Amino acid sequence: MTVNQNALFESHSADVEWCHTIIEDVSRTFAISIDRLNEPLSTYICLGYLLCRIPDTIEDSPNLSSETKVALLSQYRTALKTADDDEVQTFISESMAEKPSEPLEPKHWQLVEQTDRVMDVYQECPDDVQQQIESAVDELTYGMRKYCGRDMTRPEVKIQTLPDLRQYCYFVAGTVSHLISGVVDAAEDVSAPAELKSYGEKYGLLLQLVNITKDVHEDYHTEGNIYIPASLLEQYGVPQDELLEERHWSETGKAVTDIIEEAETYVPEARNYLLSMPRRDEDIYTAWAIPYLLAVATLREIKEHTITALKEGGVKIAREEVYAILETVPETDPTELEQLETAISRQPFDTVEW
Repeated sequence: MTVNQNALFESHSADVEWCHTIIEDVSRTFAISIDRLNEPLSTYICLGYLLCRIPDTIEDSPNLSSETKVALLSQYRTALKTADDDEVQTFISESMAEKPSEPLEPKHWQLVEQTDRVMDVYQECPDDVQQQIESAVDELTYGMRKYCGRDMTRPEVKIQTLPDLRQYCYFVAGTVSHLISGVVDAAEDVSAPAELKSYGEKYGLLLQLVNITKDVHEDYHTEGNIYIPASLLEQYGVPQDELLEERHWSETGKAVTDIIEEAETYVPEARNYLLSMPRRDEDIYTAWAIPYLLAVATLREIKEHTITALKEGGVKIAREEVYAILETVPETDPTELEQLETAISRQPFDTVEW
């Protein structure tokens, strides 16, 4: 399918530009990937991601009660499914009534406030692209609503067991992988292999588990959320409300290590996701290989500095390594992915002669 992006979004050119600008404020990593894509695919994926980030802002807000989150997420699903202007405006007005006076992420709430701008551009997309986006965003929002509403008395305790963590990661990240591959399939008019859906779920789970392990401190203190399964903390004798106290670092670190080991099991299928994704050019491979390899680098650092993940600041890879990965991936062939991944898993890539 060949679409002239200028003609497709001509009546919403200012809104399209705004969408591409705000995505840099709500997710720098995702913005890097979107910037690698050609049009109109770049705008399709940008819209899909923003439609995922809107409910994510509701779910992540520590200032909202579980009841409020459930109500807002339900209204968002209605607005998305009906694409009705009144339903969209109801979601916006109800969300703004609950907006914290000093939100932790002001740009995220700016996005929520202008949900109608995203929806207006989204409705200009071809029907098959809209179907792929709506299906994934609706499932993501359903999952977020489910986890927000499962325990109103202790909303910070989202995850009970490791299988429970897998399901949560599927809802918030596996669905995004389905969105990406579904939109690519529709926009590129290239049939995807049957295994792509399963591979995509593992790609999403890998990236989300890496985020969870590197952000334990921030999630707990900034968002009031605990993503380490209650069963793991109980196994190592750590009370949930004491998981970051220094006297429990060793035991909490063991729970984090268990999650790291879970994440590593998804690496082969995540790699297959990249190699199997339908594409007409290598820009699509490059766009999604970058976050994958950044996750591999972060996983290496978490394994080497597990206790650091429990402290303020968490675990980060050096800027020099990020730049090295960004510069190298576009210059490599997909056949070199596993070799590149192996090099990054062993040492900082900016110290590697490639």
